[in-house]
Amino acid sequence: MNLLMFTGDRDVVQGRKGPFFTTLAGLSKKWDRIDVITPYTKAANVYNVHGNIFLHPASGGRHKQPVHIVTTTRDLLRDRSYHLAISHDFGLFYNGIGALWVRSRYGIPYISELHHVSGHPRSANIRERIDKWIAKFYVRMVKGRVEGFRVVNSTQMLPLLSDWGVPANKIMVIPSFYLDMQIFQPDSNAESIWDVMFCGRLVPNKGLDLLVQAFDVIAARFPQAKFLVVGEGPSKPYMEKELSKRGLHDRVTFVGWFKSQHELADSYRSSRVFLCTSYNEGGPRVCLEAMACGTPVVSTAVGVMPEVIEDDKNGKICDWDGREIGQMAIDILSSPSKHERFAKFGPSSVTHFEASRTLKAYSSAYKDVALSAIRNKSQ
Repeated sequence: MNLLMFTGDRDVVQGRKGPFFTTLAGLSKKWDRIDVITPYTKAANVYNVHGNIFLHPASGGRHKQPVHIVTTTRDLLRDRSYHLAISHDFGLFYNGIGALWVRSRYGIPYISELHHVSGHPRSANIRERIDKWIAKFYVRMVKGRVEGFRVVNSTQMLPLLSDWGVPANKIMVIPSFYLDMQIFQPDSNAESIWDVMFCGRLVPNKGLDLLVQAFDVIAARFPQAKFLVVGEGPSKPYMEKELSKRGLHDRVTFVGWFKSQHELADSYRSSRVFLCTSYNEGGPRVCLEAMACGTPVVSTAVGVMPEVIEDDKNGKICDWDGREIGQMAIDILSSPSKHERFAKFGPSSVTHFEASRTLKAYSSAYKDVALSAIRNKSQ
């Protein structure tokens, strides 16, 4: 059986072995061949990974992506048939439009993956409010033509899609957080270097305004506190400017992206508290990784976090308020017993996201959808 994927991920074709690379590794064991159609990159050649997976970068911008999806699928169909397509949908839904055209022209059933909806549960700006409206329009347009919608959490995405008129039998809750527990695990010998850590793309939905406020609150209580920021993005200059206004720039270390998961795991273990200030997320994966390493997490109520964190047992759930976030971090930093409790219960709270288990469930679910579509077509 063969699978098509339409993604916005460029990392794999650029040689990076990040989360999507791991996802493909799991899928490769269940399918004979997988062809992945990606956006434009400078390395515009077909790229092969895991033996049976071939990635096809576009030659033009994102606005041409639906056409690229259709024409590449047409060319691929000359050599083989495909039993299912997966569309990673977000933003202006270029992949979803392409998937809909592929279904209409070639009859290939598809699943729409909505890891999160920009602007939900909170919007960082006007753009995200518009994005949420676009997502609603798209979901309502295609809900009768997709095999289903794959979401990665139940507390936020399931009720949202239900409110948008998607039948319950078309909503598949399948986590996308694949943790390598051999890498992300506690280390009692780890040295605490950082008081507070953040990891993520430096973009508005990550709540960087709230993060700066939280740093300010923590620094006022602990003048010697040290902060680590892992990640890159277009909002970095904004964040640096805001930190400078508060006299905090010298207290915050920006390190960009780490080259390996091992380095990232070491940074979690060397941090006393991890902060997530996002307005909207699907996961976030970084919180789960930090918990697996025994690092206490303070997070806004985004994505899967309300399902994972039992407030004041294995972490803290907070409102979208920078001062409250900072105060919760202070509460952990100033209480050794609370810190120890969170560090103890964090790892056991995320064991069900162990990579082999979640990847197997993900692969099997899509194989079942494809087989069901074949049976329905033959009837």
